[in-house]
Amino acid sequence: TFLHEEAHGNPRIATLHVECHGQPRRLCIWDVDLASRSLKPVLAADTSPFVRGRAMLLRAVPLPIGGVLALGGFSVSHHDSCGRLAASAPGGPRDMVAAAQIPSGELRWLIGEPEGGLWLLQVGSAKLEGSSSQVKRPRYNITPQLMLERLGLTSPPRALVWLDERHVFV
Repeated sequence: TFLHEEAHGNPRIATLHVECHGQPRRLCIWDVDLASRSLKPVLAADTSPFVRGRAMLLRAVPLPIGGVLALGGFSVSHHDSCGRLAASAPGGPRDMVAAAQIPSGELRWLIGEPEGGLWLLQVGSAKLEGSSSQVKRPRYNITPQLMLERLGLTSPPRALVWLDERHVFV
């Protein structure tokens, strides 16, 4: 997944990595060096953070919040552009097979699960007033907040596409 942030003018991507079957997944963030046509890890592979649950999908979060969402395994977590955990919302569906961002002034995604459940994820932010108990994003001085809500049942999705104001292709 390409992130909405760049490092020194080069694109940045996020991947999920598993060492061996059954082990937890790591979130790896890479800088794409266009000059040398190579990938450079932001963090060493052995220090890349584990994602909560069994995340299966990654979705980039637009600026000013930025970073990436890791979806799946009864949890949604937000990681900053270096891969550090910034926020999480437990209690979502176990498996998430499709996600579509809703184009609006707010950061919202529809999330589908294999059994047909449809969820709404809202990513908000709060300005920090010098609190040391929350993770600060120094660049914007905000912290993400995740809200996950079950909307109902639909056909089991292979893909979700936001078509217009009130229509979604499932």
